Amino acid sequence: MWDLIEPLMPADPVRGRRWADHCRTLEAIAWKYRTCSPWRDLPGELGSFRTARKTAAQVDRGRHLGTHPCRGPGSGRGR
Repeated sequence: MWDLIEPLMPADPVRGRRWADHCRTLEAIAWKYRTCSPWRDLPGELGSFRTARKTAAQVDRGRHLGTHPCRGPGSGRGR
């Protein structure tokens, strides 16, 4: 499944801090919705709950996955 999702994830920025591991962050988001648990209960091996919560909010607003297959680059909602 990751082979299908990975190309949709943004590349690390040229300058600044690297992105958190995308695969682990998506696992954390899936865990949260699968268990219906609060973000703060996220197991440590899935990374920071703050990173996962922020990424989930960005994906929900259509701003994180880069090129949306139906809208083209940079056309996420909320911009």
